[in-house]
Amino acid sequence: MTPNPYAAPAPPPQAPKPNRLPWILAIVGVVLFCLCGIPLGFVAWSASLPEAGVRAGNQLDSKTKALVQKKAHLVDGEEIVSFYDTTLKVDGSECAVLTNKRVIYWTADSLSDLNIDEVETVTHDEVPLEGDIITVTDVSGRMMKIEIAPLNDGDTFLKALERLTGKKANGKGAAQRDVADEEPAHDAPTRKRRK
Repeated sequence: MTPNPYAAPAPPPQAPKPNRLPWILAIVGVVLFCLCGIPLGFVAWSASLPEAGVRAGNQLDSKTKALVQKKAHLVDGEEIVSFYDTTLKVDGSECAVLTNKRVIYWTADSLSDLNIDEVETVTHDEVPLEGDIITVTDVSGRMMKIEIAPLNDGDTFLKALERLTGKKANGKGAAQRDVADEEPAHDAPTRKRRK
């Protein structure tokens, strides 16, 4: 039989299609790692950091107690009541310490302290995104400002300071706290609507 001159030529043999499955699996694996692995790694890393936030004196480890002793020059009978490290690394370079005798604040190159017995006023303001701003003034007019970042339990530091000084804090944050602490009045008069 003779070939038909009008017939279409036979298609050339096609090369096999490349297998895309390994590439798809690799892309899905990278996406899953980015969505899950990186956050889990961050959580594990942050869990290995020292405890941050305001801590009571009984919660401090021996390394932190030694740091406070060295930096603040604690005297006999002086005990740590509350401690706050302001740095993200919790390296002790900038801290606020409340003892039974003094309010102490140090930075890398300076130290300030006020005697508890000489504290005249305590003010407290809660500033969004900044946290608790506590200002302590003594009878001579010296001031100390302590900023405690949000979610670091600044209220614990403030309550301990109020208890030791016998001074109730005033300011916007203190007023909000006082309102929240009050019991609601059940027999409060109701207003009548005007027509």
